[in-house]
Amino acid sequence: MDEKVLVTYASVMGSTTGIARAIGDEIRAGGAIVHTLPINQVGAVGNYRSVILGSPLYEGHWLEPATLFLEQHRDFLSKIPVALFVVVANPRETVDDRRIRVHRYLDPMLQKSPEIKPVDIGIFTGAFNSRQWALPTLLAYKAQGELPPDGDYRDWSAIRAWARRIRPLLLPESAAAGQ
Repeated sequence: MDEKVLVTYASVMGSTTGIARAIGDEIRAGGAIVHTLPINQVGAVGNYRSVILGSPLYEGHWLEPATLFLEQHRDFLSKIPVALFVVVANPRETVDDRRIRVHRYLDPMLQKSPEIKPVDIGIFTGAFNSRQWALPTLLAYKAQGELPPDGDYRDWSAIRAWARRIRPLLLPESAAAGQ
């Protein structure tokens, strides 16, 4: 079987797109065939060896297309290595607070699909540009005390390091063959 990896994602303003592309580039640099696609462009998933699925947390939840992808492809995803990544906007949160918030949502979602066992879950800070958002959304974030400052907070070194770390978990046979 070809070492084809699907990196698929949902994004609102593009920050997650950049992270997905960096992950795909890093996995590809290790010799795998990688398709990095937005969820709405993914056709059949049956010919992939592994899947990396990502979404930002938006209003405390993964975007609906990412959740639906997980549910719709549950049977297939239960048979292959899967990694998840989550993008959060607020750089002021501590790493522990971010992890708690992400797992508060992901854990119940994964309990609905217990047959899917992610090999790892990456948590990354994204970018935020208040000019891209509607005023009601900004006011809601501000009222909740969650309005992040404008800026690009993506840590490209951490993103690439995570991709390198999960590669042998996604393609275990090729990792063993390369040793």
